[in-house]
Amino acid sequence: MSPPSLIPCGFGQLLPFFGGKFGRNEDESDSKPDFGADYKGEWEVVSKDSGVSAMHLILMPKNNKAIMFDATVFGPSNIQLPKSEKCRPVPDSKTNEIDCWAHAVEYDIETAEVRPLKVLTNPWCSSGGLAADGTLVGTGGWKEGGKSVRLLSGCATCDWEDSPNALSGYRWYLMLNDYRYATQQILPDGSFFLLGGRRVFSYEFLPTSGQIIREFPVLPGGSRNYPASGMSALLPLNLQGGNAKDIQAEVLVCGGAKPEAFNLAEKKTFLPALKDCGRIQITNPAAAWKIETMPSRRVMGDMLLLPTGDVLMLNGAEQGTSAWGAAEVPNFTPVLYSPQKPMNERFTELEPTSIARMYHSSSAVLPDGKILVAGSNTNPGYNFKGVKYPTEMRVEKFSPPYLDPSLQAHKPVILQDFSQATLRYGQKFLVKINLSGWDVETTDIKVTMYAPPFTTHGFSMNQRLLILGMNNVNQSFLGFYNIVAMAPPSGQLLRQGIIFSMLFTGVCPALECGFTSSRKGSKAWASFVFLDVFLFDECKLPLCSLTFSSLTNVDP
Repeated sequence: MSPPSLIPCGFGQLLPFFGGKFGRNEDESDSKPDFGADYKGEWEVVSKDSGVSAMHLILMPKNNKAIMFDATVFGPSNIQLPKSEKCRPVPDSKTNEIDCWAHAVEYDIETAEVRPLKVLTNPWCSSGGLAADGTLVGTGGWKEGGKSVRLLSGCATCDWEDSPNALSGYRWYLMLNDYRYATQQILPDGSFFLLGGRRVFSYEFLPTSGQIIREFPVLPGGSRNYPASGMSALLPLNLQGGNAKDIQAEVLVCGGAKPEAFNLAEKKTFLPALKDCGRIQITNPAAAWKIETMPSRRVMGDMLLLPTGDVLMLNGAEQGTSAWGAAEVPNFTPVLYSPQKPMNERFTELEPTSIARMYHSSSAVLPDGKILVAGSNTNPGYNFKGVKYPTEMRVEKFSPPYLDPSLQAHKPVILQDFSQATLRYGQKFLVKINLSGWDVETTDIKVTMYAPPFTTHGFSMNQRLLILGMNNVNQSFLGFYNIVAMAPPSGQLLRQGIIFSMLFTGVCPALECGFTSSRKGSKAWASFVFLDVFLFDECKLPLCSLTFSSLTNVDP
């Protein structure tokens, strides 16, 4: 057997966990790198024209592509369909009008190249998520798109497949009296649960009794649902401690607007957005809201879970509500929220952008640890001149603090040749890493799994992050560590489908490392590897491929 090879690993495997103590004791602290909070992140414009305004955004598996799409009724986009592609018939047109513009694109997150896609029915304000095999499943929309189910696979030439009458009712937000933006949640068995929409019933699959199990107290301060559009996320689920049946789940809700803000915005009076956050432990029968205050006001922002377990808030405005022309004062400054820190110490303002991301903007966590930010269109059409907030086609990437350039001199490596034969729900699995030159507290080492979301209108549908239980962490010899982590116990905690699996330590990130996996000749990246679909209880993974897993069984 050949000696084990050392592979520098990407963000998907080794990341800094801020707030931890480095080294074995205080006396040794001077010999460790100083990971302070001085680096506030960095913005870069990576594309001047995405082709379409990214009202909806999701990262696809297996191909380093993101899907961005808009409505089909806003007139010409900024990119046409290929000449080889038939134009789209405009629904309900009395003159047989055709539409030769693309309203969806496949965006290459590495090269910024775009490939136009043809979406047939209108996905305006629709929902979406990834199926177990990595297929994008989109649902709902407006008019002829209201009952549609759209499928998009990840092959190099794939395009949308549309079933315009697949749903029982229209899944679009109601414009009169009641606002319920339709959302889509994947269930442990791989099916999707659709909630809300235009004058349509929402069906609870379980329980079947129709009884309310638990009613939570009202969150004070204002409105959070559309069009007030606050942000929300299920905070990371901590499986450490070995008792996955007694997990404390907390929800964070931030920002929004006063109930009267929408009607006043129509009269060009823009009320200040909310500045508060509510945090509640939903597994506690006596749950109560704990109120915190953000550094700035925010409405229609995005909330993303970072691999470190922190929460990133970005995009949006400081006045008004969602809707065309209904907001003012862009909030340029992202905010980091650290759930584990003491109250009043959890918020950190980061480096501001210079691009307004207002209504219809979106974002996503990328394989290299950066944040992709796109979209923003407060106009009923593509309007680039004569308006205060033109339709935004530029795409940015934001580097959070864990991508501090000063950390790059301390890249850790992983031992590639040590691989787990099988991986099952609830099973222990081994990771071996080399941190030569740096001593690390074993408590600084964390393994997480992350389900990437479908983002639109401030929603991050199906987003979830798990901090896995650690069975054992030991230093086998100087600089080499054996890490034994526990896979999630069942699909009840981490849904079926393709998920990120990440390992980070109290040292530094390592970026852009490639390797050849055991799948014949396939080239993958150690940061967030997208694998072929397989049964979770039968998969065989090379160690570096632990950065991406595909869960297709609920229980072994």
